[in-house]
Amino acid sequence: MDLRQNERANLKRCLGGLLYQSYTNLEILVLTKGTLTKQQAEFLAELQPYHRLEIVEASQLKEAVAKASGAYVYFLNINDLLLKEDVLAKFYQVANKGADLVASDYQRFDCQTSKFYWINKDKQVIFLRSNDLASNYQRELGELTGWLVKTSLAKECLASGVSEQLAAKLLRQEAKQVAVISEQLWLKTFNK
Repeated sequence: MDLRQNERANLKRCLGGLLYQSYTNLEILVLTKGTLTKQQAEFLAELQPYHRLEIVEASQLKEAVAKASGAYVYFLNINDLLLKEDVLAKFYQVANKGADLVASDYQRFDCQTSKFYWINKDKQVIFLRSNDLASNYQRELGELTGWLVKTSLAKECLASGVSEQLAAKLLRQEAKQVAVISEQLWLKTFNK
């Protein structure tokens, strides 16, 4: 969970979306530049005895990913939210069918207009070859947020020195199998 841009972060909302997942074998890494508010620090301290939760003070995402011990890492920004309790289970099921990288569709919330935007699609899973990433999936595959990625692949790509802005492109290129779940599974919040 990326908390580096936390000026208006709703930590309880975001963590609530993770903690109420039906898939419970979770290790939560909270990436922060060390600028937690008093309320955020207290909330995380209350959760630590009950959940595998580690606060990683670092400026770069690769430092948090390097600490991941599970088979997969799911990227989530602090202002975003998992919409259903079975989101991670759906991602994990698709990953177990051979995908190195799994993305999904999402709803968009614009803070300025207080409006939600989404695209209606048939619920399905589409497996893509790495050279078959057509423009049809630019929305889902445009950035790391909302992706489940094999930890070994994420560590390798981020340790290569690639910038975080280019990490999504490198991961898409290096993944042997990419899958997209055409379902609104998470909420992306825009503060612009």
